Amino acid sequence: MESKYKVTDIPEESSFYDLVAGDNVMEIPLFQRPYSWKNSHYTTMLDDVSVVLEDPTSAIFLGVIVTYSRGASQGRPPTWMVVDGQQRVSTLYLSVLAHVLVAAENGELDWAADIIGRYLLVRPMSGLAHNTKLVPSFNDRRQFSEIWDRVSKVKNLSSHQMYAHNPPRPPSPSGDEEGMMKSQFGNMVKDARREFKGGGIETFSERVDVIATKLSMVSISLREPTVAPKIFERLNYGAEPITVADLVRNEIFARVGNDLDAAQSLFGGKWEPFISRFSDKNTDFNRFLFPYGLIHNSSIRRNDLFMTIRGIWDKLGGPAAIIENLEKFQEPYVCLSSGSNLEKATKSINLRIHRLHSLNRPSSVYPFLMRLLASYTAGQLSESKVLETLDVVESFLVRRAICGIEPTGLHAVFKGLWDEIFATPNDPKDSEINAATIREKVMSRSTISWPSDAMVKDAILNGPLYRRKIRQFAIREYELSLDAECPGDISDIEHIAPQKKPDDWTDVPKDEYEAVLHTWGNLAPISPGMNKKVSAGTFDQKRKEYKNSKFPSVRELSNVEKWTIDEIKRRSEKVSEWAVARWAY
Repeated sequence: MESKYKVTDIPEESSFYDLVAGDNVMEIPLFQRPYSWKNSHYTTMLDDVSVVLEDPTSAIFLGVIVTYSRGASQGRPPTWMVVDGQQRVSTLYLSVLAHVLVAAENGELDWAADIIGRYLLVRPMSGLAHNTKLVPSFNDRRQFSEIWDRVSKVKNLSSHQMYAHNPPRPPSPSGDEEGMMKSQFGNMVKDARREFKGGGIETFSERVDVIATKLSMVSISLREPTVAPKIFERLNYGAEPITVADLVRNEIFARVGNDLDAAQSLFGGKWEPFISRFSDKNTDFNRFLFPYGLIHNSSIRRNDLFMTIRGIWDKLGGPAAIIENLEKFQEPYVCLSSGSNLEKATKSINLRIHRLHSLNRPSSVYPFLMRLLASYTAGQLSESKVLETLDVVESFLVRRAICGIEPTGLHAVFKGLWDEIFATPNDPKDSEINAATIREKVMSRSTISWPSDAMVKDAILNGPLYRRKIRQFAIREYELSLDAECPGDISDIEHIAPQKKPDDWTDVPKDEYEAVLHTWGNLAPISPGMNKKVSAGTFDQKRKEYKNSKFPSVRELSNVEKWTIDEIKRRSEKVSEWAVARWAY
């Protein structure tokens, strides 16, 4: 690229022509996102082209292209996988191709054939399945093939000597027949026809020269694709990020090689069904990968996640085996994240999974619980041991939440807990795990608190449960203990004594009132409809409505003559006795 068109002094600043020089091929990873640029994006690029045409001293910077090399071999060109910049690279390629089509339509066959050979196709090579310098993603290849068919059908072009010597062979068609790539190419052709009509081949040629050689990009070639997310984050603030999930998908299908039939079979038969199970709004493939990585290596760090996963997969075999290993832990993750049922589990186990989901469990417990449920599904652990384990984890989490202890530090506890408990982690035995063992391992860390009965009671009597995330789960469990048929959802929680001290509480000091205001004893689950009726009422007015509540503890309040601080404390005391038994130490 000529230095006058550069905006930096670094040698890596390139034009489109530099990227595809010689026989370089720019390949979009097989199952990367499809082409998505709209006509507004292309129009913006054409405005940049116009700036350079009007003022040849202008320099236009299009952004950054991030690639990594797949190498070259005898009879095969150097291939660069585009991990960031596919929209720009694809748009430049398609724009040049649109100009080729329009020039050929107007009889400029020599010019069209020369541009094809210079920018769009690699030289003839024996055994080369395709020869286009752009290889789109799986979803775009059918559109890309049809675009080239459209060019080849221009009268007399296919019989031109240069064209016939090296006819285009795009990758095998795959994906939808219609999409943004074909739509955008149509817009490019319309624009190119207007330009040709207005200025002829000379102006036309100048325009293509700008598109191909005078728009600047910084090309970054990675030694390892593992750093792509971090580079993308720094260079593309606010853009849709490249995630570890994107790299994982690309890595799996890169291991298929160039066998498109095998890739399509793997994609439709295993990958799509696997990914579709993350469809619940609370589940996410990208978030699944960190606990999955911790299951295989408890010392893994987020920055090393992809590199570690690749090393794990080297021992598993081919792409199908990799997806099967992911699937082993997928259902437990989805169940914990969404509250859905584990297919092969009993009603009792699924009830506990649902409770763990409802109490806003921290993600730090996932590696341990995913492994527990996967081992149960595989028949390695009995129902009784899984129930005991789920109960003790729930008790630990609820006690801490009631006491207002943040989940800080739990990641260090649970990421390696499985390996600490079982002598052979991949072959766990019932005899190795019980509540006492789990508590012992957790409490061996001096920084981790497992609240005692006294601490939990004090938190319920004096702590602001209303301001804690556990409030709806804890209150719902209490209601269920009073009436198993109690409605499951609690949308509103009311302060029985209101947040603004009533006028008839004049004998109660403000600080004493505020000390009990947000405690459990002063909180009641309430339906939205009843909330509207009673929110501004006196306790006498509330009592009459409480009698008809669907919640048992609220119906009990209708028998209380007067609501006082002593009543609040008595109610908190009663709940605290229940809580320490319900979530046993």
